[in-house]
Amino acid sequence: MAEHLQKLSNTNPKFGTCCNSGKFNLPTMQHVPPELYDLLTHQDPIGKSFCKHIRNYNGALAMTSVG
Repeated sequence: MAEHLQKLSNTNPKFGTCCNSGKFNLPTMQHVPPELYDLLTHQDPIGKSFCKHIRNYNGALAMTSVG
């Protein structure tokens, strides 16, 4: 939600570059893999580092599914 287009509401968010302003719909994940959940929620040095650099990881992996 932190990356939705600000001019639109939170109840019907649209996303710009990543989803072509709503033209792509991805299914909601039912369960987050435990390893990812741990990285996102733990306050240990590894979890904090992951959250600090999460945009870098996202950018590096963004085009892996385009192929």
